[in-house]
Amino acid sequence: MNREAIGRLVGSMFFRVFVLLAILYTLYHCVAASDARLTTAVVTVGSECELTEREAVIVRDEQILTVPGNGLLLSYPIENGTKVSAKTALASVYSAALDAETAATLQQSLHALDSQLIAARKSEQHSMSSDTLAMLSDIQADIRAAIIRCNTAATGGTALQSIVGEYGTLLQNLNRYTALTGTTATQSPSAALEARRSALLAPYVRSARTLTISDLLPATQTEFGNVWQTGYFYHASRVDGYETVFNRADLATMNIVTYDALMQAAPRTYGNADTVLGKLVTDYRWSILLPVAYDLADRLTIGEQYTVRFPLEQNAEFSMTLERVIRSVGDGRAILILTEETLPESFRHIRFQTARLELSETTGYRIPDTALQMVDGREGVYILEGGCVYFRAIRPVKRGEGYVLAAIPPSDTEEAEAQGFPSDYLSLYDVVITSGKDLYDGKYIN
Repeated sequence: MNREAIGRLVGSMFFRVFVLLAILYTLYHCVAASDARLTTAVVTVGSECELTEREAVIVRDEQILTVPGNGLLLSYPIENGTKVSAKTALASVYSAALDAETAATLQQSLHALDSQLIAARKSEQHSMSSDTLAMLSDIQADIRAAIIRCNTAATGGTALQSIVGEYGTLLQNLNRYTALTGTTATQSPSAALEARRSALLAPYVRSARTLTISDLLPATQTEFGNVWQTGYFYHASRVDGYETVFNRADLATMNIVTYDALMQAAPRTYGNADTVLGKLVTDYRWSILLPVAYDLADRLTIGEQYTVRFPLEQNAEFSMTLERVIRSVGDGRAILILTEETLPESFRHIRFQTARLELSETTGYRIPDTALQMVDGREGVYILEGGCVYFRAIRPVKRGEGYVLAAIPPSDTEEAEAQGFPSDYLSLYDVVITSGKDLYDGKYIN
């Protein structure tokens, strides 16, 4: 091999060694840089609720209203859950000679007309009292939103009553728009609907009458005269057959045996020779029976209020009072009796439905668990402030998956010190370090 070839070989080897060293140098500084890299998170306030979810039974004071006779057609001038007095018209009853199939079809048409009539009357009253042309764009927006909600409810597996409610809202807004724009005919929407109902019934109806509570229930005699029950009226479609099975009067003496017997009871029918008109809820108070674990009941206090949510009722929320706990030592069960003293119109009171009982709520500074450190026997985190690392103590009150909630000290410094919070305690919006190497209090980060 000549000298020139040897020189090229040596030069090539030096070049390769140089490239290798450059690569190693670059890798070293990349690793060093990544080792020094920090990830951070901002301290915020978080809350966690401890819940138990079971199927509850709704118990109310309910009285069935019936009218003698079979095959009667019913028309309702008022909405479900309307508060009524002795002389409030509850329903119109029509006697007609029809076969079962025709009667069912005609009754369905009547229900549809009833809902439209109620919506039309509400919108007409609303228009006369408050609607102006300046509100026209808002009403149009409400119509568009109601159409979208109706479509979503109809295609999303929503309960029928929710769809009917959305449809009623849509009709009401359409009638408000019609009244404002002057596109109505000589008849009002409600008058036109009433004419349609009369035309629908005319070929079949033999007699008709409108009924009130005083027509259906006997009066109570007092020194002041006759007194009829009043309450909240619900259509026959809301009658489920358990109105006389579950009674609030029985809750005070109920035990686990009677509870089990009621839970196995079949719904009842109300008179083969009568037509069910609906039911009257005679008290604004209502209760639920909620089964829970035996040891969980020990954590609750009779007379205290607890938050209960109902997912089926659009997650409606109530503050219910715990009245009693029914215990079964043999199988480790407990039944809670919780009572509420408001009767919202939109709540449907479906007899058997899921209830979520909120047992406790914990609030604190929410911190990723990757930020936790133990320094000199104290649990805390490192924070980044002004390019320096500082240690901040914490007092965990709840640990969850991937996070911890730390106690929030009082805003008053003296009160915080009295409760044992150190001066180097974590603060809201501190930037905590969730990953990094060789951290220590006072370290400067370039």
